[in-house]
Amino acid sequence: MTTTFATETTTPFVSRAVEAVVEAVRALHARRTQRLALAALIEMDPGRLDDLGITVQDVQDAMQAPQAGRHLEARRTVRANTWTAKVVAA
Repeated sequence: MTTTFATETTTPFVSRAVEAVVEAVRALHARRTQRLALAALIEMDPGRLDDLGITVQDVQDAMQAPQAGRHLEARRTVRANTWTAKVVAA
């Protein structure tokens, strides 16, 4: 009877522990992928970054931001809206 109880209480614990480890590995992989992408952006020519709607400073700021992708998208959107306003005014 003890074996059944031990098995019934251990299985969910082990399952949750494995899920936690898998999730931690996924999170580490995502952060590494993001760091590599930001490192590639920081190495780009400023003119090329301008074509993407961001600056070197935007990339540097994104490296410090908790959600780099959202940070860069927000900066790009602001620049796109400013550029659109200039084109319409001209």
